[in-house]
Amino acid sequence: MDAVSIPQGTMTVEEFLAWEQTQEGRYELHRGRVVDVYAAYAMAGGSANHHRIQANLAFMCGNALRGRECRFLGKGPSVVVDEEGTTYHPDGTISCPPVFLSEKAGTLSNPTVVFEILSPSTQKKDQERKFDDYRAMPSVQEVVFIATDKARVEVYERRDEGWLLRVYLPETQVHLASVNVDLSMEELYEDASFEA
Repeated sequence: MDAVSIPQGTMTVEEFLAWEQTQEGRYELHRGRVVDVYAAYAMAGGSANHHRIQANLAFMCGNALRGRECRFLGKGPSVVVDEEGTTYHPDGTISCPPVFLSEKAGTLSNPTVVFEILSPSTQKKDQERKFDDYRAMPSVQEVVFIATDKARVEVYERRDEGWLLRVYLPETQVHLASVNVDLSMEELYEDASFEA
């Protein structure tokens, strides 16, 4: 694969989405600047636990939402955070129903729940900058951070008085109030292995 020339300077969301469709890699737009997700955050391939958890999450959410207007979308669709120039590729979203700014690009505008599966190289960015950006989106009701080094899930739920944090540990059920879905921690972490 040839080296990709990352555009210098700033881009609008529309310019970025048109450019991204012509690329093979995975990119995000941070405050108008293009970032190569794999290069910048050392995500080349991801860990085995990341892949296992992501597959389990997709299966569980897909089954839980069957027959409803809400849909789980895994890694792939970009989420437009703001019109000033920020788009992200979360590890998963639930939207009720999904509304795409661009069907062709798969650009989602209305996530209700956003999932980020944490890796050592992305944890700080995911839990700080991305979390702040997701909270600013009116459609987002819950942001879910899933650890890969231990069985731990943090769910931030939008409330009138602010954001409520719930932490889930092994042998519990993760409750997503905004979409009325419960996820078994045991099933979410099935086949994941942790160092002692």
